[in-house]
Amino acid sequence: MNTKLYIEKYILPYESSENQLAYEKGELEYDSDYIKEHKLDNEEWHWGLESRGITYRGITNDNTREITYDDTRDIAIRCVDSLVGMGILVDDDDCNGTFEVQDLIQIEINKVLKLDIDNNFKITINDRE
Repeated sequence: MNTKLYIEKYILPYESSENQLAYEKGELEYDSDYIKEHKLDNEEWHWGLESRGITYRGITNDNTREITYDDTRDIAIRCVDSLVGMGILVDDDDCNGTFEVQDLIQIEINKVLKLDIDNNFKITINDRE
C-alpha cells in the first residue's frame, strides 16, 4: 500500500475535520517517520489486543475490516464535533441537543450497515484499494 493511500485510509479518518481539510488542500503533510511510527503503533496495538482476546478493528492482512456499533458511535461523535467546530451546533454545559444529534447520526449509520447493539453488534466489510 502506498503512503498516500495509507494516510487516507488509516490516519485521516481519525483526524479533526480541520486537519482533513488542510491535508486535502496540501497544507498538511505527514513525514515518513510519523507514518512509520503510526504503522508500528497499529501493529503493536493489534497484537496486544489480540493476545487478550479483543477483536482488532483496524488494519488487516486480508483487506477486511470489522465495523462495530461502538465505531458508529465514534463516527457520530466526530460528526457532532465537526458541526460544533463549524458553528452549526453550539456546545455548552447543557449540550443543547448535541447528544440528540449524535444519536440521530448513529441511528442512521446503523440502519445503512444493519447494525444493532443487541443482535448484530459488528459487521465485516472488504476494503477496496
